[in-house]
Amino acid sequence: MTDDEIRNSVRQRIIQCRKEKGATQHEVGIYCGKSDNAVSSWEQGLSLPDIATLVKLARFYNKSIAYMYGMEDEPQNQPRYDENKESLTNGVNPKQADSAIVDMLIEKLVNSEVEKKLAENMLKIEKLKNKKTLGD
Repeated sequence: MTDDEIRNSVRQRIIQCRKEKGATQHEVGIYCGKSDNAVSSWEQGLSLPDIATLVKLARFYNKSIAYMYGMEDEPQNQPRYDENKESLTNGVNPKQADSAIVDMLIEKLVNSEVEKKLAENMLKIEKLKNKKTLGD
């Protein structure tokens, strides 16, 4: 897919999913931690959500990331990874299972990156506190 095709596909899926769920741009923005203008920009095809936001959108709409990007047409009952069970729903075909596993791995990667950045920032804050304490 070209960049324009991806942008258009994401735009259409975001609009379609939001309308199917009956959500406003404001509600989507709150869930994703983004502004109404950001959601509007995605729906107009002016920008694309980052990967962390795309994971949130997929979770909000109960869709796969591949579906949100237009890479697959998702059946109604897409199997979802259940973190509590650490397994997939039984009886799914391999393509559905692969999609759910990819979603789970991307989500864990995004979460680990967020945790890593948080730890780095906490370390920086602690160092700044120590400098201030030593300087006083």
